[in-house]
Amino acid sequence: MTRWVFSIIIIFFTAFSAFAAEDEFDAANYSTFIEETMKASNVPGLAVILFDKNGIIYENAFGIAGPDHRAVTLDTPFQLGSVSKSFAALTILQLAGEGTIDLDAPVINYLPEFRTANSDSWKAVSIRHILSHRSGFSTFNGNQLQESDYREADALNEAISQLGKAKLKSKPGEIYEYSNANYILAAAVIEAVTGQSYEIVIDERVFKPLGMTNSYIQMPLRESAKEATGYRQWFGKPAAYPHIPGRVWMAAGGTTASARDLASYLTAIANKDPRIMPAASYGNELTAPQGVVEGDYAYGLGWMLWKEGSRQLVYHSGLNGGFAARAAFFPDDQSGGLVLTNQSGSLQADVPRAVLRKGLNLDHGLTKPSTGQHIMVWGLLATTFTLLGSYFLSTVRFAKYARSVERVNLLRRVIPSMLLFGLAFALIKLVPKANGITLGGMKVFVPDIWLCLTLSAAIAVIWGVTRLVYPR
Repeated sequence: MTRWVFSIIIIFFTAFSAFAAEDEFDAANYSTFIEETMKASNVPGLAVILFDKNGIIYENAFGIAGPDHRAVTLDTPFQLGSVSKSFAALTILQLAGEGTIDLDAPVINYLPEFRTANSDSWKAVSIRHILSHRSGFSTFNGNQLQESDYREADALNEAISQLGKAKLKSKPGEIYEYSNANYILAAAVIEAVTGQSYEIVIDERVFKPLGMTNSYIQMPLRESAKEATGYRQWFGKPAAYPHIPGRVWMAAGGTTASARDLASYLTAIANKDPRIMPAASYGNELTAPQGVVEGDYAYGLGWMLWKEGSRQLVYHSGLNGGFAARAAFFPDDQSGGLVLTNQSGSLQADVPRAVLRKGLNLDHGLTKPSTGQHIMVWGLLATTFTLLGSYFLSTVRFAKYARSVERVNLLRRVIPSMLLFGLAFALIKLVPKANGITLGGMKVFVPDIWLCLTLSAAIAVIWGVTRLVYPR
């Protein structure tokens, strides 16, 4: 009998140990996954932290922070891109909790100069609408100033003036469409209400209370660790891009923070830390869906929301020229994480997404550039060379034809030229706009694609002009 009892105990503990080992986070395997994923997309540097309600589960830094080959650390500041939007939304909710801002009041109550090209639609755009991307602004409206590096105090006023030329795509509150224009307005509202610069407000209300010493809005206000240099891909190869966006992008994508600092911020949000979180009724607004967008996806105020089975994942991705980031947490158990990288480009997987979701034990998707990405990039390059070759061949043939006849039919000059001018217009205007951005904006994020489109358009114009005038 004793032997049977002993055997049962042994079996129980063996099974329990196996279960515990299976449940334990495999840090070595995860580190290998990160290194392989980085290598597949030529990512120079990366920092990652995973946490739960009891503290840090995993933290590590990989690769280089810049051309000087200094190593990435958990204290290296990275540009966060659109993860920045949550900082602006949080600050407005703090002000709402203090009675300074009414979330459902029109934006013009705080920015009387705000206008759009629509007759009166802009008057109904509320603070809640801009924080939840339901103002009516299009994605394209919000990306027309991507090249801006203007850093003067009136940058937001200039941007609002530019937005005055835009037309709202839909009625305020009617549909969701992600647009950086909304958070340009959010930054302006914060400055108007507080009477302080956006940089100072976020520093005083978020960074200082949480001890985020290696965090700032675009430019350091005090001594901090040296920030990572961004890299952009040129046909798959990273090239340094030491660029700081203009002040217009402060709320939409201007936060710079280290992995360690961002982890402090995320855990504070997940745990509703009273040092930064407003009163419950307002704090809950951050992660409350502001209307279903598509299937399991929704948007709160400054945060994206996704249904993972029966759980809600709160997250945001971020992309600046030279940087890509992702931050996420589960409100039900306060677990989450972040991944920061110093590269953007057209021939890379969504590395922050893959690495973070792998760490959170979720389906991580592609870990290397897709076949479609390769076809797009190399296909565009091949098209550019084909267009160039066709230009020379066609010009030589047309010259021979023109010399063989007494007079060239005008239509044989005009029609091809018009088609070529139309092609050039489509390449530099319509193709970028179809992707919600300007040609100049493409230069910031995907310079190789920009180069192919620009060269192809230039060849088309030269070809069209040549056809019109040569030979006489």
